[in-house]
Amino acid sequence: MALQQVTGAEPAPATRQRRAGGRSRSRAVEPFSVLLFGVLLVVFVALVVPPIFSLLRIAFTDSATGDLTTQNFRDIVPRLLRADLLANTFVFALSATTLSFVFGSLLAWFAERTNAPFRRLVYISAFTSFAFPTVIQVLGWIFLLGPRNGAINILLVDQLGILSKPFDVQSMVGMILVESVLWTPIVFLLMVVPFRAMDATLEEAGRAAGASGPQVFSRITLRLAVPAGLAVLLITVVRNLEAFEVPAMLGLPGGVNVLTTEIFTRLKATVVPNYGEVSAYSTLLILLVLPLLYGYYRATKGQGKYATITGKGMKSKRADLGRYRWLAGLFMLTLPALVLAPIIVLFWGSLLPFYRSPSTGALAAASFDNYRELFAPDSQVVSTMLTTAFVAMACATVVVLLTAAASWVIVRTRVPGRAALDFVSVAPLAVPGIVLGVGVLWAYVGSPLPVYGTVAILVIAYLVRSIPYTMRFNHAGILGISGELEESALVAGATHRVMLQRVLVPLLLPALFTGWVYAFLMTARELPVALLLQSSGNRMVSVTIWNLWEIGQVTKAAALSVLVALVLTGLGWLLQFVSDRFGVATHQ
Repeated sequence: MALQQVTGAEPAPATRQRRAGGRSRSRAVEPFSVLLFGVLLVVFVALVVPPIFSLLRIAFTDSATGDLTTQNFRDIVPRLLRADLLANTFVFALSATTLSFVFGSLLAWFAERTNAPFRRLVYISAFTSFAFPTVIQVLGWIFLLGPRNGAINILLVDQLGILSKPFDVQSMVGMILVESVLWTPIVFLLMVVPFRAMDATLEEAGRAAGASGPQVFSRITLRLAVPAGLAVLLITVVRNLEAFEVPAMLGLPGGVNVLTTEIFTRLKATVVPNYGEVSAYSTLLILLVLPLLYGYYRATKGQGKYATITGKGMKSKRADLGRYRWLAGLFMLTLPALVLAPIIVLFWGSLLPFYRSPSTGALAAASFDNYRELFAPDSQVVSTMLTTAFVAMACATVVVLLTAAASWVIVRTRVPGRAALDFVSVAPLAVPGIVLGVGVLWAYVGSPLPVYGTVAILVIAYLVRSIPYTMRFNHAGILGISGELEESALVAGATHRVMLQRVLVPLLLPALFTGWVYAFLMTARELPVALLLQSSGNRMVSVTIWNLWEIGQVTKAAALSVLVALVLTGLGWLLQFVSDRFGVATHQ
């Protein structure tokens, strides 16, 4: 990637530009840059390639003879059609995407473009929801909408008589509703950026030309948000295609199967699973995701031509909703309610020996026994929480350092072939979490590296999972720092180590810390990878909650969920506070 030199307020003479260019080129091929590129490429390939290669190798191998074959794919075709796996997968993903995208985008528009109240509360709720592991939120919705004892069902059927029979959350409709609720906060956080960046003068010009409020919204605001909105829409479809927790906890009990749950059940169905068929299902899921990721890349690549931040004349003004302001505020409160309701009912359930809907009779049985049992001497909860903290911290620290160095090589140097780093770092985006778990499992079973069944294999798996995201944070951070600062340090006699330590790293701290927080929370909250790689010595908290739910100890699972939610929320907000402070400090 060519680096455009920044030489100051006035254009430099041609001779100075040639000198600057020659100095940049000579610096780009220095041994330090070449060595760093080589080491990083080897590390990235060693992390990313083995799981994907192992998956594809087993998918196209006859388990009996070891020959190359496509028989595994031919074997799964009848099952795909008979069980409606593809239809269920697409109906679930597209429906949940549509609901979450519309809901989240409207919330973002109200928060950024209007004077609707409760904006701060919506932001807090969205960030808090991201910190909660998905398995915790799904368990909460089972307590709320379970067909037998769900609190909302009891209220609507027995108390108010609004429904004639309970709503069954363990169905396709229930899966879609819960998944859309879980993704709405993420869509909101992604969509506030383009709405915030819009120039209000464009909307004011529309009003001055006689357009009504709805016309301005549909013909100007929405069209300006199209590129960013398309990118968010595509990445939401991808994430819903690879969703696991909702289909597993709601779909499997209700007899609704999708590709991710089919992979899991096939892998766990027998003592010796048919690895070829499992790999074929996994490969099919990757093939479904790839076109969407390509569309996402094209959508984000073309956003520059829609830029509306034009310099000093750009204004960001909120529309006055008038008498509808408080009606919009009520709409804004739906997100905090949807985020808090599952946690509140989980806390209620955690106080009971077995789950009962809220009532004065059930209140008499409430106690903190479940919490005491979690910390009993023979309990594994403390060790799983320590394991989770260690894996999340190790993964976040290593991946941030690796991707920061890789981003510097890609942006700042002219080392031949450096684009390979970018390509390898993006590859894990095409591998869903459940598929990555399968790939890592087979890549390291029987490997000379003694990592299977240890904490190390979890760190490796989550490193691969986190690379694409932290790479984007650090890449954007380095692009925002003028290369002239680093060049000045080198010209003044500083070594590369001193330049990185004294100049680049302090300026890059906000991006580094943001990437670290994201990688930490993503590692602590994701279930599929940890579920497939679990053993007695490396069990994560999300897996422990899953296991408690699976064996019917739902109130104990609720108690652990409440503890984890409190810890991760507090830690997430602490890290975000520190990140904000770093950001302010580095720009003063």
